[in-house]
Amino acid sequence: MESIEHGTFMDEEVIDEMVRRGTFVVPTFVAGTWVRRYGERAPDSLHPQSMRKSQEAEGLKEQAFRVALEAGVRVAFGTDMGVGPHGRNAEELELMVAAVMTPMQAIVAATKRASECVHMADQIGTLEPGKLADLLIVDGDPLADISILKDREKLLLIMQGGRAHKNALETRATAAV
Repeated sequence: MESIEHGTFMDEEVIDEMVRRGTFVVPTFVAGTWVRRYGERAPDSLHPQSMRKSQEAEGLKEQAFRVALEAGVRVAFGTDMGVGPHGRNAEELELMVAAVMTPMQAIVAATKRASECVHMADQIGTLEPGKLADLLIVDGDPLADISILKDREKLLLIMQGGRAHKNALETRATAAV
């Protein structure tokens, strides 16, 4: 098995096997967060037992994730964002850091490790000659505060495949002249 999504019920035996096999865990903390948010906003939309299970699972998931990370399980970023609205993936980074990771570990999970998990490390995931140029320039330091990546105003340049989708740097340069 190459990856386990969520990893809520990982125990030491499973974690040891994951380390032995090089299996990734993709924690998807944000999926449970959005299930709870929907349940809180519209209590009749979910069965009470679904809300209870979601709340119980989150505590188990964080504990299992800590043990897995300490044991050396490789972590890749993923969100199940069909559960929540698109365009809010950075919340997963914040939740990974809140659970146990450093901001740099979370960023590496979202870039290099995610590319390895999907067998595309030769094409994406790191800035190297010959790879597709996905790049994000931020007004601030995500290593000091990972939540800055959720602030769209702080995202100055967004490039995917070498093409700019947002470039506030040009606007700043023009305004400075």
